[in-house]
Amino acid sequence: MKRNRLLTILALVIFTFSCSDKQKKGDETVIKNEKSSNNISENDTELASKTTNVFEEKFGIHKGKRRNHISGFCFSGYLTIKDKSITTYSNSQIFSEKPLKVIGRFSHKGGVKNDESMPGEYGMAFQVTLADGTKQNFSMNTLDFFPVSTPEAFLQLMSAKVSGKKEDFDKLKTAHPEFKNFKAHYKNKPKTLKHYANQQFNSVNSFYLETENGNKTPIRWSFVPQNELISLNTSKETNFYNEMEIAILKNKALHWNMEISIANKNDKIDDAAIAWKGEHKKIIAATLTVDTITEEGSCELINFDPLYLQKGMTPSNDPILKFRSPAYAASFMRRYKEQQNTNN
Repeated sequence: MKRNRLLTILALVIFTFSCSDKQKKGDETVIKNEKSSNNISENDTELASKTTNVFEEKFGIHKGKRRNHISGFCFSGYLTIKDKSITTYSNSQIFSEKPLKVIGRFSHKGGVKNDESMPGEYGMAFQVTLADGTKQNFSMNTLDFFPVSTPEAFLQLMSAKVSGKKEDFDKLKTAHPEFKNFKAHYKNKPKTLKHYANQQFNSVNSFYLETENGNKTPIRWSFVPQNELISLNTSKETNFYNEMEIAILKNKALHWNMEISIANKNDKIDDAAIAWKGEHKKIIAATLTVDTITEEGSCELINFDPLYLQKGMTPSNDPILKFRSPAYAASFMRRYKEQQNTNN
């Protein structure tokens, strides 16, 4: 039965569903594919494989582990609606009166971090189980916006990081001037080590909220921390898992507000490398509560593809967002095979 569940997960990696329902058949839950939200082409698959290869060159191969955001740990909790006005924009069950179960993962961007004392970029991903038993994924990081606009540019960026050559970065800046904007922004951003409990995690990509009658509203969101400021002692090696354990023991639970920003008329919807500037209408739609963490757990078997959505929320046409499905699948398949070979 366990092997069958893993094979089902693998099948869901390849095909991302925007709408699915469950059917009961004996004791098993069968996920029925109604509509694909992201058709994966051969070109996407090839590009995803090349990108995964570059991640392995940069960070090494750690069998059975992710190819990026390798260091991390699992968490569980629940998501609860906060501002009911959000239901005028979407009929998503995410915005439920009843708290919804969440399984997720906090992570460091990049390779294995034996010493976590250096400031960096971090990730938070989680899967929500809706009232009808279907699931939806969220995948975010602490970037304010993405460094480049296309998957091809991202592969070029990662290849430049592997080579480390100035001329490779110069070629990237010439071919993709948005990367210069990214570098300038992060050069001036404060470099401070922050506790996970105090990190803001951003969708970076754009999505649409959708009503029952098909009205769509372009949005981005952030999960904004609502926790007391926790200082980290940088004079010694930092272990983020231990620090989170202490914070949860002290506070019983940690909280983030889901702050949804509604796009203005002139905002770029389909380009993750362009930040939305100026005033925006914002709705504090929900609250994420994290009350348990584990060093390893069920989150390790989840591919947190952000295009695994249910009705009421749909993806934009951002090419970086669309590329996440094949890219996540490529990484997942490799670690899944490694896990199977270890178990056999």
